[in-house]
Amino acid sequence: MKKDTKTRLLDAAERLYAANGISATSVRQITDTAKANVAAVSFHFGGKSGLTRAVFLRRLAPLTSERLARLYALQQGGQPSLAHLLDAFIDPLVELARQGPGPQRFLQLFGRTLTDPTPEIGEIFATDLRDYSLAFFGALHNCLPHLSAAEASVRLTFVIGALGHALSDPVRRNLSRDILAEDTPIPDDAIVAQLKTFATAGLSAPTLGDIK
Repeated sequence: MKKDTKTRLLDAAERLYAANGISATSVRQITDTAKANVAAVSFHFGGKSGLTRAVFLRRLAPLTSERLARLYALQQGGQPSLAHLLDAFIDPLVELARQGPGPQRFLQLFGRTLTDPTPEIGEIFATDLRDYSLAFFGALHNCLPHLSAAEASVRLTFVIGALGHALSDPVRRNLSRDILAEDTPIPDDAIVAQLKTFATAGLSAPTLGDIK
């Protein structure tokens, strides 16, 4: 079935952003890849900034809804454990990664934005994802009473960075080839299990007392 122009633009932008970065990708490159008129970006999204927001929200909105549903389900039974909170945070992203090449490209793009953020991404987290971010961080901090909010936030930032990179296929291949001298990618389940162990240890470690 032929995709409509709006979907083709979203797919093309996601692919190019993942490969080249957002700033390095022009509207002309996107429309050429999507086989669309340049004016279509303004018509459907109001410009490149709107298109970029739409690329992220297409994946992040349902992902965040699922994460929030799992968080609320956990909270029905009282204060969730750190391990269960991490399951509710990480597993939906793992499930997204298994839905095909489009979501996998998005994860590569997400990894890029951790080191090359744009104003659109900051706005999304400050507005569209704010309610979830506050709810999840509040539950997380309740599990880590020995940490200040600032210290817990810093550690969560490290976990998000590790998550964004660990679920990228090229990362797994590079680990096998460059560190282990093997060409076989590390299995997904092993990556996720190691990530959760790493995150649990890092988040729950004693405070350093240097961030108030």
